[in-house]
Order: sequence, then C-alpha cells, then structure tokens
Amino acid sequence: MLGRRLFAVVLVVVVVGFVVIVVVVVVALVVSRWLLVLFSRDFQHIDDVVRLWDGLFADGLDLDLIDYIFIAILLFLKDDRMYDLITYSL
Repeated sequence: MLGRRLFAVVLVVVVVGFVVIVVVVVVALVVSRWLLVLFSRDFQHIDDVVRLWDGLFADGLDLDLIDYIFIAILLFLKDDRMYDLITYSL
C-alpha cells in the first residue's frame, strides 16, 4: 500500500516536472520568435530594425521604450491607415 502511494507521488512529481520543462521551452521559443518579428514588418531595411533592437536592449530589460516606439509608428502610419480604411470600407 505504501509502495503504491509512494510510486504515485513520484509519478506525479515527474509528470509535473516534465510539464514545467515543456512550458518553459515553449515560452522561450515564443519569446525568441517574438523578438525576431518585433518591428521587422514595420521597417523596410533590416539594418534599421537591427539598430532599433540594439537601442532597445541597450536601454535595459524592462523594454519601456517599446511603448513609445509603437506610438511613434502609429502616428507615422495614421494617415495611410485612415486612407485605407476609408477607401476600402466604402
């Protein structure tokens, strides 16, 4: 009886540990993919994106600068997006 209970506890610990490892790996892959895509669609030249990434990571790990960059991109593209919205919605 005690052997089965101990086996069940060990099995649960192993399964939970495996699930945690899988989740950590998946999160790491998603974060690395997100970093590769970050701002690469908004700029035409990869040199500009690399320079922007360099500035972001030199600023620190808190990434507060991203909010300001998003706002600047939205303000820059606002007229084009509004024109597309009006043109294609009619």
